Amino acid sequence: AAAPTDNPMFDRLVTLKNSGVKIIMTVATLRDVKGIRNLIEAAFHLRQTYSERFSVVFVGKGDPAVYELLANQLGVAPDVAFVGVQKDVPAFLHLADITVAISGGGGVSNAAVEMMAAQRPVIAWDNLTYSQLITHGVSGHLVKDRDARALADGIQRLLQEPEYAASLAQNAQMVAAEYDW
Repeated sequence: AAAPTDNPMFDRLVTLKNSGVKIIMTVATLRDVKGIRNLIEAAFHLRQTYSERFSVVFVGKGDPAVYELLANQLGVAPDVAFVGVQKDVPAFLHLADITVAISGGGGVSNAAVEMMAAQRPVIAWDNLTYSQLITHGVSGHLVKDRDARALADGIQRLLQEPEYAASLAQNAQMVAAEYDW
């Protein structure tokens, strides 16, 4: 996807990525049911065990104030970025090293399909929303539902095993192609 023009949030992420920061991204409305708290808690756990630089990026609508407070309380505010609603979500997804799909909702996750279509490795909860779309270890990495530590461990594995992550991403794109709606 072409880079969005005149978008300071996009430019900020490009600068981070070019400086070696790993981008961990989710696309979701900022609501608890979407796993936002879980991902911030996972950033806390990841910071304890992963020595490289990373940024957890939240793309989507909603007021980030309560989540910014949580990130501050956990000491991971410098590792978390809320970029709000974006018109060109695929361009943002292409900046991600890892994508995270952890909504507690039902049905098929449009956001997960978008992440997979962007050929990005996806880590998701092992629940019906994602297991109907993702085969663990083949087209994505599934972790225990609503377990922030398991999420952090899975993210770290994908960051430390780039061949595994690349294989998941390639297979994910093929699966996403089946969802032509």
